[in-house]
Amino acid sequence: MLSDAFGVLSTAPTMQAFLEALALATTDADIVRFMRWHAVLFTDLSGFSAHPVLVEALRRVLQFEKALQALVDGGGGRVLKALGDSCLVLYETADQAVAAVDKLHAALPDNPFCAGIGYGPMVVCHHHHGRMDAFGFEVSAASRLGEDVAAGRQCLLTSAAHGALSTLLQQRCLVGASSGIAYWELCPTR
Repeated sequence: MLSDAFGVLSTAPTMQAFLEALALATTDADIVRFMRWHAVLFTDLSGFSAHPVLVEALRRVLQFEKALQALVDGGGGRVLKALGDSCLVLYETADQAVAAVDKLHAALPDNPFCAGIGYGPMVVCHHHHGRMDAFGFEVSAASRLGEDVAAGRQCLLTSAAHGALSTLLQQRCLVGASSGIAYWELCPTR
């Protein structure tokens, strides 16, 4: 079972309730009651698709997922989805998402991954079978940054995520842009 460190399951609406409201909605204001502010982390294993040996590639996935789950179980976050070599994780704050990236990079020096982090209002809802989904601009942007723009061990943040960081963490970031997306690159800790 995935961790629910900050009570997302207990406060998230069901997918059915959200879909019923969405069917009647004419503007975003009609679904605002379903929106909550969260940080979202999207990870992608670097070089996974080009790996010539499937067994070794899949071992990397399992190693990463175990480390991520241990980190989440140890205090914070909620793994929403694992999609092949990518994961979508929810946090209360952007600082928590950055801390998770730093800890994962330290724990997995030989299993490089890149990441995208977003922060803002999003719809988070759960299905009756326990799976959860998240929807919103910052979810989509974090996914694009983590999977399509970042490479190697890069961690890229949306402007909203950068703005939500503590001053100390903001000082670790450099501005950049690619494919029409402005982003901030998190510099590694020294």
